Parts: sequence; C-alpha cells; structure tokens
Amino acid sequence: KRIEDAARARLHQNRNLCEDFVNVATVETQGFRLCAEIEIEPGADATQVHARVLLEVQRHLRPGVSWHTRDDMRKRIKPDGNPYTDPDLFEGPALAGGFIDESELAQAELRSTLRLSDVISLVMDIAGVKAVREIVIRPIPDDDSPEDAPPSADKWEIPVERLKRATLMPEASRLIFYKG
Repeated sequence: KRIEDAARARLHQNRNLCEDFVNVATVETQGFRLCAEIEIEPGADATQVHARVLLEVQRHLRPGVSWHTRDDMRKRIKPDGNPYTDPDLFEGPALAGGFIDESELAQAELRSTLRLSDVISLVMDIAGVKAVREIVIRPIPDDDSPEDAPPSADKWEIPVERLKRATLMPEASRLIFYKG
C-alpha cells in the first residue's frame, strides 16, 4: 500500500497538463517450482551451487532494471545505435538511484513464456555445474494445493499467466546434486 501511494504521488508530480492517472495497481505474481538433478564438479560446493542456481533462475524469471552512473551511461549505446548524451540522460523526472538503460528496461517486460532450454543454459553456465541430468519447471496452482498445475502440452515452453510476473518459489523447489 505504501509503495502504491508513493508511486501515485510520483506519477502526479511528473504528469503532463490535462493528464491524470486513474489507478495504480501492482503486478501479481505466479509461482513456479524448479525440480532438477544436477551433476557438479568433484571440488564444487553443493551449497554454493544450490544458492547460485536459485538466484540465477529467479533473475531469469523476473529480470530487473539496473541503475547506472552518468559515466557508465555515456559509454553505452542506445537502441538506435547512437551513444547516450546528457540531454538523453536528463530528459524526464530526476531519478534518485541513477540512470536506466532503455534496452534493459525493454528486456524487463513480463514474460509470457518460460523456455526450459534457456533455464538449462543458465544452469550450465554456473561455476561447478558439470551436467543437468533432468530439469522441470512448473507453475504452482493459486489454491496452494500440493499438486502442480497440469503439465502443458510442450515441456519446453511453459506459459505464464497473462499480466503476471513469474517468480521462483525456492521453498517449493527441489534440487538434487550428484558428484562423481
């Protein structure tokens, strides 16, 4: 509630004349569970790999938008191929945390589909992971029942409910690690 009120106040401070915002609503989440059997390198720390897998999959499901310094932004290239200039950076309301890259903002859209191949690739890039033996990502039903939602027709593309943000639920996920 407090965040919605702050967002509403900020929108009204920076609106154009004759513009008004009727409503501010939060994006609901849709929980997903990850179950996987992962083979790790003999010297790898299973606890570290476990934490890294959960973190990286969560970042993939809910990509965020990073803040950048002015100097960092001046080195970046806009989607149109030109470098950012000070007029580009200072257009609009002042941001308290830094500057936002337009291309990162575009990538932070709500996902409509999760691709299992992307998750596998992401897990394989984690230090200490040798192989992914088995992996499944499934939505958790809204009614908190222990049963998963019925599997989709395509195991490789998992749909996300419209206008919901995919979120990994670590407490509902199960990762098994093998060494050797």
